[in-house]
Amino acid sequence: MLLLIGLLAVRQMFGEAAVSDTQLERQVLARLQVIDVERILNNNRIINKYLKCMLRQGVCPPEARDFRRVLPKLIKHLCEKCTDRQRTALKQIFTFVRTKFPKEWEQMKILYATNPEDQIRMEKFAAT
Repeated sequence: MLLLIGLLAVRQMFGEAAVSDTQLERQVLARLQVIDVERILNNNRIINKYLKCMLRQGVCPPEARDFRRVLPKLIKHLCEKCTDRQRTALKQIFTFVRTKFPKEWEQMKILYATNPEDQIRMEKFAAT
């Protein structure tokens, strides 16, 4: 019994690690396609939890952890592969954090935009 539990734990651990960045990006974009961004942004409890996750200051729900993992890539190409709905959702999220949580926005730019050009691109994307 303990062996079975151990094998399941190892499988789960390696199964999550086996997801490629490309697959994970597709999953995150698929979520952006269907989520109700307004509902999430109007829920302070969820926003605070997600912000803490993004800033590596708290426990991450799985969807926030996935988003955090692909965020540098999303910033790099800023939704070149996105549908209009996905691009709009990402812009809503960025703009909301930029205007409502400017200190956290600056920290996120430092954490996830790997160079000054990416920080400028991220800023312009949120401002449009």
